[in-house]
Amino acid sequence: MNLTWAQVGGILKYTRPAWWRGETPETHHYLMKKPGYYLSEEAYIARLRKELNLALYSRFPLTWIMEAADDISYCVADLEDAVEKRIFTVEQLYHHLHEAWGQHEKGSLFSLVVENAWEKSRSNSLSRSTEDQFFMYLRVNTLNKLVPYAAQRFIDNLPAIFAGTF
Repeated sequence: MNLTWAQVGGILKYTRPAWWRGETPETHHYLMKKPGYYLSEEAYIARLRKELNLALYSRFPLTWIMEAADDISYCVADLEDAVEKRIFTVEQLYHHLHEAWGQHEKGSLFSLVVENAWEKSRSNSLSRSTEDQFFMYLRVNTLNKLVPYAAQRFIDNLPAIFAGTF
């Protein structure tokens, strides 16, 4: 593969060397909670930092977008896996979410994302199962709310992100 520096920088989620034994700087604790690269990659990472003008242990700005996309994608997939593995049913999942969420006023985030998916999947006459319908609607509703939110958070924090202090 012939990846650009920006592409490699975008996938380097954690900035701690695997051999790190020292104290983690408080300002980079989140970025250094897991190893990000191995000793054999040290020279390459040093060059990456130089090419992308990254401070030591800081992240490339696009990595924040990649991480948000990853989290958004997998949050529904993990719930769907739990139902597929019969850890609980869709109905039990709905009730767990309902209980954990707290208040549920009309127009609330719970109502717009989870309640909407639940109601649509129960009343849908398509040939798909209620389970499939619920996760399809839940995924769409979640993406429609979280993607603009994550984009706005990125924009709102651009100065700190580019300075490596976010």
